[in-house]
Amino acid sequence: MTDLRGQTEADGIKATIQRELQKMRTGVPAVIVSFDASNQMAVVKPLIRRFTTVDDEQKTVEMPDIVQVPIIQPRAGDFALTFPVEPGDEVMLQVSDRPLDTWIDSGGVQDPQQPVEPRHNHITDSVAFLGATPIPKALRGYSTGGVEIRTVDRSVRIAVNKANVKIQTGRTSIDVLKNGNVVIDPDGNVIVEQADVQVNSGTVKVTDGDVIADGISLKNHTHPYNWTDPGGSSNTGKPS
Repeated sequence: MTDLRGQTEADGIKATIQRELQKMRTGVPAVIVSFDASNQMAVVKPLIRRFTTVDDEQKTVEMPDIVQVPIIQPRAGDFALTFPVEPGDEVMLQVSDRPLDTWIDSGGVQDPQQPVEPRHNHITDSVAFLGATPIPKALRGYSTGGVEIRTVDRSVRIAVNKANVKIQTGRTSIDVLKNGNVVIDPDGNVIVEQADVQVNSGTVKVTDGDVIADGISLKNHTHPYNWTDPGGSSNTGKPS
């Protein structure tokens, strides 16, 4: 059977299915609008506009902000890796096929909210994964030889690879090498405050430097001494 526009019943069913599919969301990039660190929930704005029909004319419109979106960060057991989420950070939304309201509020296993769920694959039922990055914001100096925790500009980083663990901040670095050596290369001074330094075995070597304790130089100190027969006094020479 066809209607006045020449469409069959099958055409109508297909068009209806297509319209419903266009409403279904599974994933979309978004940007952080605000973040509540106390409960790790965010307000996000989807970055892909949607089509709408106004006076039989299709137009694109921005999607509204989505509130109470859980931020997904690595967590397991008694450990978690957290990030300072800021407005403007881009994320990838994953849309749940069922409403998340009761799970967000209470966690655990939840019954359906109603015998017939009011929403399916609705974008308001999303979680946000950090780190979605378009090409213009791709990291520079990406390490392909190991794992890094780093600032975006890589001026501060902790790098783990097969040869060593390296902590770098500015021009100061600490390397824990696979052979057991630890190499400290400071750009300034190494300061130990309110603590004892204990060396149980081994040798402490100072090359082209000095050891100073309470203002007394190990390398250049002298001290007075006296002698008898005949009596006299003087200062010792520097240690050699």
